[in-house]
Amino acid sequence: MDGTLPDEVLAQCADEPIHCPDHIQPHGVLLVFDPETLLIEQASETVLTLLRVEVSALLGSSIEQLIGPQRTHYLRHWKRESKPSDGELLDFSFEYPLTGRWFQAIVHFHQGVGFFEIEQAIHLQGSKQFSRFLATQREVLRTLVQLERTCNQLPELLENLAQLVRETTYYDRVMIYRFDSDGSGKVVAENRSAELEPYLGLQYPATDIPAQARVLYLKNRTRLLENVGAKQVKVLPTLNPRTNQQADMSYCQLRSMSPVHVEYLQNMGVAATLVLSIVVDHQLWGLVACHHSKPKWISYDRRFICEVLAEYCSKLIVAQEFRDRKAAQQLSLEFSSRLLTLRQKSEDKIAALFESPDLLLAPFKAQGMAYWNGRIERQIGEVPTEENLKKVVAFLQEQESVENPFQTDRITFLLPEVEEMREQASGLFAFRLPNAKNEYLLWFRPEKTQTVNWAGDPRKGLIEEEGGFRLSPRKSFETWIEEARGISDPWGVNELFLVQSLFPYFL
Repeated sequence: MDGTLPDEVLAQCADEPIHCPDHIQPHGVLLVFDPETLLIEQASETVLTLLRVEVSALLGSSIEQLIGPQRTHYLRHWKRESKPSDGELLDFSFEYPLTGRWFQAIVHFHQGVGFFEIEQAIHLQGSKQFSRFLATQREVLRTLVQLERTCNQLPELLENLAQLVRETTYYDRVMIYRFDSDGSGKVVAENRSAELEPYLGLQYPATDIPAQARVLYLKNRTRLLENVGAKQVKVLPTLNPRTNQQADMSYCQLRSMSPVHVEYLQNMGVAATLVLSIVVDHQLWGLVACHHSKPKWISYDRRFICEVLAEYCSKLIVAQEFRDRKAAQQLSLEFSSRLLTLRQKSEDKIAALFESPDLLLAPFKAQGMAYWNGRIERQIGEVPTEENLKKVVAFLQEQESVENPFQTDRITFLLPEVEEMREQASGLFAFRLPNAKNEYLLWFRPEKTQTVNWAGDPRKGLIEEEGGFRLSPRKSFETWIEEARGISDPWGVNELFLVQSLFPYFL
């Protein structure tokens, strides 16, 4: 989007402490405990309604009073023998002795603090419980097999993932949301009820899922919001008496949502959500976002199946990217072979290259190319003026962190003073010759005007107040169309592999 958000608004987003609220969602219980002694240090107010006990009666008592000696031994053994990493989960069901009711326990440790979360559980006795376990495993295997059948093409893979998650959870809408490099994102696949308006193809600004929220999605890869409109409940006391800090709930299933996010969902008409992270090479690639028009609770078993699906999809995306890299490597080998032939024909390496324009432009899908050595010494195709290229090269040399090769699909965004070359060369791919400070091969791609369908006018989230701006969720998500200028087709893995062949050519 052309309009950059004010710095104070971005800082406002980044400063919201969404990882350590002092509230949780009301459909469960959170107990914060000492990992060594298992003594409860903080408890959510829901202990009264779900466990029939006052917060004050639980504080200072042992987790063992709730789960019994057998489950306590299991918990201690897991902690001692498995040495769980920060945020690693242990889950089990237990019968609460006071009421005889069965609950699901989800335990993890983070920053020297223990977190014991309790949700309702669907419990069956004896053989029925074992049969349910087997049924869950069969369903996991069935969905994984179905997903793998479409792993050859990314669009089909994502469409199938959306369908399988919706069949598993019965949400009204399931979307696959993919992040762009600037933090914005786009709905790239969708499965929905027929009466719902499609969101497929809509773009969302980076502030809809700000940076700190993306960090949390990377840590905690399954997030359930059972009832958007429900009143959140307090965790007491607010500060942990041992650490004198608020509990960091980054990995908690029950962590309450940001008020801004709740308002955002209400503006969309959404009453319940389930969000799953798609992580590729330790980076947040995208999300599986499930929306429902009414409050909706999903059992931990169902969420586990969906989490496995998202994780397996991540691995299939990695496999697809590997196949793409292998194809690019094959093109690079063919390119290297042609470079070797050129090198054998002429001592002047630059001259030999420019005598074969088809070798320089077509493989790079470029409209023009230039050799720079203090000035334009050679060129083919559509090339910006020498005055503009002088500014571009100065920019490359001033940036200590600029990689070699350097690539961008929007050079005029980075260097506004070369705006006049936008139509001809918005895309720049620059290769600095080995052992040279001022010699570059420069490829150019023209501007490609793009129509972006935003989910509502992203500027409507800004409210001007005395002393600055405040970020507020948009009231409307009606498609808002913007024409994006100054952007070329992006450079990809093919160009990176091709240019690697030029390093040995010039040595």
